[in-house]
Amino acid sequence: MASFKNNPLNVKKQITIDNSSFNILLAVIAVLVVVLLTTGIYFICASGSGSGAQLGGNDTSAGSVSDYPYRQEISVSIPQVDDDTDAISARSDDGSGIYSEFAALIDMTDNKIIASKKSAREIYPASMSKVMTLIVAVENLKNEKSMDDQITISKEVVDAMFAERASGYGFKEGEVLSVRDLLHALILQSDGVAALELANYIAGSEREFVALMNQKAAEIGMSNTSFQNCTGLHHDYLLTTCQDMGIMMMYAMQNTFCADILSAKSYKLPDTFREETNNTYTLYHATLVSKFDALNPNTQTVEVMAAKSGWTGSDSGYCLVSYAVGNNGHKYVLVTAKAGTSEESIADMAYIYNTYVK
Repeated sequence: MASFKNNPLNVKKQITIDNSSFNILLAVIAVLVVVLLTTGIYFICASGSGSGAQLGGNDTSAGSVSDYPYRQEISVSIPQVDDDTDAISARSDDGSGIYSEFAALIDMTDNKIIASKKSAREIYPASMSKVMTLIVAVENLKNEKSMDDQITISKEVVDAMFAERASGYGFKEGEVLSVRDLLHALILQSDGVAALELANYIAGSEREFVALMNQKAAEIGMSNTSFQNCTGLHHDYLLTTCQDMGIMMMYAMQNTFCADILSAKSYKLPDTFREETNNTYTLYHATLVSKFDALNPNTQTVEVMAAKSGWTGSDSGYCLVSYAVGNNGHKYVLVTAKAGTSEESIADMAYIYNTYVK
């Protein structure tokens, strides 16, 4: 009697069953593939529609200029100068040259660098970084009413900036200020608390805000810049060049609102904590007023209209980015970095403008 194993009928039946199972398996796989493809297409379409992540109450996804009231069509471009360019000499006993180790003078009207000292070398920008903080904060305000949104200063932010010994006005936990107030404090007093509160308001966290800073830097041609924070506090990888800082300032001064803040010599700040007259306190521009009044730089060939200084210690030295209008009608941006003192930094500004602007 033949065994079950060798029975042809049973072998045929087994093959039929195996084929049926295989067909079912193929059908299941086909269904899964269709589901995955459909889901993928849906998310691609949703992403392409500009839905974007909602961060800090503001949609920071890419949008047209018309979607954001403080964005403008701005283009900046300057030819890069060779890294070894050293047209501006070091300071000498006869008073010529500069104290700063790095510099770049840009003629915005002719779109070119007209004087340079190692302007493509890496520098630490210190609080010059706050010009990009200003740009990103202003451009990501969703509507005009956002400028008057109220922000309560948090203990976490105050403690963080106190621990870093960040400069600024000295905001206290619980103070309530508008976005407009904080933007002015950011630039006029280089306030770290203002920078961090604005970053949290715009993007939900400093990390997400810094991503927007680097995105903007790449967009406008700052190809040698890496932002690591919104305050400019020292970080080993917070690096840029004088050329890139010049591009940043050129861009900022073409945005009407950014230019107004960078050139404001004073601003009345609501002050309910310090018992000032009429509950206001006047912020004065730390560079355009406080330092300029004390040092009285004699810029004969230009009028300096806007500026932002920076210092985080010996690594950065004293830095200064300024915007000026020449007697010849041209517009200029000047960046200097790593001077030994604030006085030297401002003296360098006057020397370069007077020497190279005709």
